[in-house]
Amino acid sequence: MDKINQIRLWIQKFFEMKILTSYVLKQLLLGVFVVTTVLAAIAWLTQILKLLKYVLERGLSFSSFMVFTSLLLPQIINLVLPIAFFAILIFMYNKLIQDREFVVMTASGASRYTLAKPVLICMTILTIFSYFSTLYLEPVSAVKFKNFQWNIRNDLSNLVIQEDKFTQIQENLTIYVERSSDNALYNIIIFDNRNKKHQLAVFARKGMLVQTNNGLTIALTMGSIQEKSQEGKYTFGYFEEYSVNLGLMEQQLSRKVNPKELGLIENFTHKEADGNKKKEASFRIEAHKRLLSPLFHVIFAFIALIGIFASSLTGRGKNKTLLIAVSVFVAMEALLIFSFNFFETNIRYIWALYLMYFVIISILVFTFFFDNSKAKPIKEKKK
Repeated sequence: MDKINQIRLWIQKFFEMKILTSYVLKQLLLGVFVVTTVLAAIAWLTQILKLLKYVLERGLSFSSFMVFTSLLLPQIINLVLPIAFFAILIFMYNKLIQDREFVVMTASGASRYTLAKPVLICMTILTIFSYFSTLYLEPVSAVKFKNFQWNIRNDLSNLVIQEDKFTQIQENLTIYVERSSDNALYNIIIFDNRNKKHQLAVFARKGMLVQTNNGLTIALTMGSIQEKSQEGKYTFGYFEEYSVNLGLMEQQLSRKVNPKELGLIENFTHKEADGNKKKEASFRIEAHKRLLSPLFHVIFAFIALIGIFASSLTGRGKNKTLLIAVSVFVAMEALLIFSFNFFETNIRYIWALYLMYFVIISILVFTFFFDNSKAKPIKEKKK
C-alpha cells in the first residue's frame, strides 16, 4: 500500500508540476509576443519616418510603401526580441514573488529547476526561432528590401517625371503630369516637337509608363491629340489608346551587395573583386553574428534567473538583486555588441569571440544550477 500511495503521490505531483509549467510558459510566451510587438512597432515607425521621402518625392503608393517598409521587420524583431524576453521574464517572476505564488510552489516541493523550467522552454523556443530568422528570414527580406529601394532610386520613370510640373524630357519634348502613383500618371499634357513636320500636343486622362525595347514609353488612354503640320495647318482627333515614345533607354546599373543579403555560407566564402580584406571581414563577421546572436536569449535568460533566485522567494532583498541583474544585462548587451565591432577589425582572433560566449554561458549555467536541490518550504512567521 505504501508503494501504491507513493506512486499515486508521484503521479499527482507530476501533473501538478506540468500544469504549473504550462501556466507560466503560456504567460511568458504571451508577454514576450506583446512586448516584442510594441517595441518592434515603435522601431518600425521610426524607420517609416525616415523612408517617407519615397512617398513624397517618388510618388510611391501607400500599399507599396507598406510592403517596402514591412521588409525591415525581421531585422527589427531580431534586435528587440532578446530585450523583450529579458524584460517580461523579470516582470513576470517578480510578480509571482510579490503574489507569493512562489511560496506556494516551493511549499509543495517544487525545485529550482521546476520553477525555471518554463523559462528554459521559452528560451529554447525563442533561440530556435531566432536562428530561423537570422539564417533565413532576415537575408531574404534584406534582398527584397535592397532591390525595392534600388528600383525606386534608379527607376528612370521616377527620375524623369515630376508631379504638377512641366518637365523637359529632352529637346522639343515636354510633359506635364498632375499626379502619379507608381507608374500610373493622371491628367497628362505632352508637347512633342521632335518632328518639325508633325508637331503634337497630346492630352489624356490617364497614362502608364512602360519600359519597352525602344525605350521608355507612355501608354495613354482616353484623350485628344492636336497636330500641327509644317504648313501651319491644325488637325484634331480623339483616341482611346495612344502611345508616345520618350526616347529614353534605361541604363543597366549594378549595385553593391550588402552582407545582410547573403546567406551564411555565402558570407563565409565571399571575395571582393579588388581583394579588399576589410570589406571581406565585414561579410565574415556578419556570418559569425548570425551564429552567435541567437544565444543572447540563453545569456539573458540565465542572468534573469540568477537575479530572481538570488533573493528570497518571499521577496526579501529582491529589489537589490533585480537591480544588479538589470545592470548586468545592460553591461552584457553592450559587451556583446561591442565584441562584434571589435572582432570585425581583428577577424583573425574570431575564435576568441566563440570562447567568450562559451565561458559566459558556462559560468551562468553553473552559477544557476550550482544548488539544484529542492527549495525548502518557507514558513511564515507567526505574529
